[in-house]
Amino acid sequence: MNKYLLCLFANIFVFLIISCTFSNNKKNTGSLKKADIQSINVDNINPSNKIFFSELFSEIKIVPLETTSNNLIGLISEIKYHNDTIYIFDKKFSKSVFIFSAEGNFISKIGRIGKGVSEYIDPSSFCLDDEKNLIVICDRQLKALFRYKKTGEFVDKISIDNTILPHSIEAVGNRYFFNYTSLKKRNNNKKYLICMINKKGKACENLLESPKYNKGWSINTTFYRHNFYSSSCGVRYMNPFCDTIFTIKNQKLQPYIAINSNNFITENDIKKIPDNPHTAYFELRKAGKDKFIAIIDYMENKSLIYFRFLANNCSGNDLFYYKDQNKIISGSLFDDLTYSKYNKFDEINDNYAIMPIPNIGDYSIERLKQQILSKNIKISKSQEKKLASIKTSDNPVLFFYKFKKNEI
Repeated sequence: MNKYLLCLFANIFVFLIISCTFSNNKKNTGSLKKADIQSINVDNINPSNKIFFSELFSEIKIVPLETTSNNLIGLISEIKYHNDTIYIFDKKFSKSVFIFSAEGNFISKIGRIGKGVSEYIDPSSFCLDDEKNLIVICDRQLKALFRYKKTGEFVDKISIDNTILPHSIEAVGNRYFFNYTSLKKRNNNKKYLICMINKKGKACENLLESPKYNKGWSINTTFYRHNFYSSSCGVRYMNPFCDTIFTIKNQKLQPYIAINSNNFITENDIKKIPDNPHTAYFELRKAGKDKFIAIIDYMENKSLIYFRFLANNCSGNDLFYYKDQNKIISGSLFDDLTYSKYNKFDEINDNYAIMPIPNIGDYSIERLKQQILSKNIKISKSQEKKLASIKTSDNPVLFFYKFKKNEI
């Protein structure tokens, strides 16, 4: 009996050692099991059904972004609203991040292009590192992260794996997560969608194997807003061709929402698309003209989740999921408050949906001014006065649409 027990304990001990060693050495997580998560069916979205702004919002607040010689914004690529502060990323023209107060007063400019120690060449995305209280700008060409204080002071540069082409970045705790295109297969001859590194630049883990989670899409072009979305509810990850929204918590990726459709675009459909970044989007729409193609936008606050989908050759498929009521509104957004044709939010928080209005073009402030003069748009006198003072040479204007309480 003693020999039997000794042998049994010895086997258990060896098993535990082997199990711990495997767990500690695990670097690639290609598959994740779906738990009991919320499912949303998208087959019934009809873009001919209008979602009127007047049904969703109670009022508009106009926030002009202060214009100085040091903060000229050419095109807003991304907006983050965090702790009553507005962060604007212009990656096409100024290639910098600009910080404004909630009322639009300019605070600081972060980063610039160049060849100096604190300068980058090709910024692809940025994130807020709350743990370090820093702003992080990712340079996809230099394969590096540039970190700055919110005053604009340069902190350091972190080099990352030169075999990846990073598209977007998010900070979660003491880790950075990248959505990336792999320039070569990993050691196990596989490709992944996400790389997690520590804040010294050392790779920790690869997540979500391709093509399982993206139908094999590898063309270097971006037709969607972002991969990571951070809010008061947490950090989410989306890939346009994946049928699952993931949440990131404690450095772990877990399924959060499942997207259901009987007519997804397939991996075989995507394989037929020529590898040409300039035509890929149009070829994609053609290949999936009668199918659900991709998620192109995702946002969330405490009350609701917003999606925009590319489906049936139409990019204006919008869906609001109200969490507490477990109800869905779907169709196509229509701004019957300002009659702007932009109809696309860049950010939402718990109180507002935020839409940038440029000062030139078809959706410009000048066009809105004309609508107000003709009494087609009704706003308060103070807001009307604020709008009238804006010049075409000024920075873009942000419209804050206030969510109604108990929206539906």
